Amino acid sequence: MQVCHVQAVASQGGAGTGARLLSRRCVVLFGVAAALFAACLPARAEEPIRETVVDAAWDAVFNRTEGWIGGDAIYSTPLPRGDVLWLFADTIIGKVRDGRRADLQMVNNTLARHALPQAGAAPDPQSVKFLWGSPSDAEKAKAWIVPEPVPGDAAPSKEWFWVGDALVAPSAQGRDRLIVFLWRIASTSGEVFGFRAVGNALAIIDDPAADWTTWRPRQVVVTHAVPVSSADVGRKPEVTWGSKMLLIDEPAGEPQILIYGYRQPTKSPTQLELVLARAPAAAIEEMEQWQFRTVDAWSSSLDDAASQADGLTTEFSVTRIGTKEAPRWVLIHSEPALGERIFARTARSPYGPWSARKEVYHVPGIDKEKKHFTYAAKAHPELSRPDELLVSYVVNSFDFGEGLTNAGIYRPRFIRMPASILPEPPRIAE
Repeated sequence: MQVCHVQAVASQGGAGTGARLLSRRCVVLFGVAAALFAACLPARAEEPIRETVVDAAWDAVFNRTEGWIGGDAIYSTPLPRGDVLWLFADTIIGKVRDGRRADLQMVNNTLARHALPQAGAAPDPQSVKFLWGSPSDAEKAKAWIVPEPVPGDAAPSKEWFWVGDALVAPSAQGRDRLIVFLWRIASTSGEVFGFRAVGNALAIIDDPAADWTTWRPRQVVVTHAVPVSSADVGRKPEVTWGSKMLLIDEPAGEPQILIYGYRQPTKSPTQLELVLARAPAAAIEEMEQWQFRTVDAWSSSLDDAASQADGLTTEFSVTRIGTKEAPRWVLIHSEPALGERIFARTARSPYGPWSARKEVYHVPGIDKEKKHFTYAAKAHPELSRPDELLVSYVVNSFDFGEGLTNAGIYRPRFIRMPASILPEPPRIAE
């Protein structure tokens, strides 16, 4: 009787307040009647959301108190055998006490994984496993992957990898392999933005279904990247690849990988441009097979790559939604120049043209006195509900010390965005 009563009150919303004023006998009788009535009603589906909302359950997954306690980048991809892999750039390892991080150490990249949950559901935080260079000894923590020495470089340099996007794609033999884009970074100072890009690389794991502690990634230099250090100032802008990848079946049914990157114009360094390349999935490491998107075709020359959109950030996502007959692609990115908004654009093709950007969320709690900012917005379609996108972002601080120690920032935050609020994609010219 008491169980039925609790379920009935819960299903009736505010009815519980009045029920508590009744006598014990009336409560029991009311509970029986309500339970019988509720049993006759069909189960109600959750009402679709009409605006972007916070997903507290997903926030809780990475609100942790020991071991992995903070990180950014926040890429995800499905793995063979039903797991989801997460990739993080700079990561804090340590403990949280009274809202402050302590006994901490920062490493430049880490991984996490868990079983693929039901669409839209967050996993049990205890089921999420993490991996970095020395996960069994936090005092000697290291990054999951570090750059291999550059041939001819006699003295080791202070460089590291930040992760870009990752996906599983078929090899030439038809076997799954995991491809991860890596951004090679060098230190310039101890400040928050004291770094510069010095190149691109790929990490290729030939058997992603194996125990991930045994993965031995092959590193391949991406020769099509144009880092700041090697750019011909005034002529060639910086180009970095791997903000996003998509697996497609063209041309002629051969699996191809679309590789999205960004270009930093020399005259407008804060207005990043979207650039696009493609390569055979089985031969993405063969740089001579890459092609670059022009206005309406493909070229083997990087110099021919056309801007597909502007006003972007270094990290973003491109997601296919809709039906097979009427697909759409959604581009999610943070506001440039470390603004407080998250934007969406849409297209009828993965090549564009892209709509004007539309604000889909204004990040709350940006404390200007503490010099907070937000970045790294991107969607996670494999974890989204129907007709929605699960989107992650990060809040950080210009005060490097506060970013490290304040456990309320510098970790993934999640929102759910309904597809109904997306802008209309432009028509494709016949």
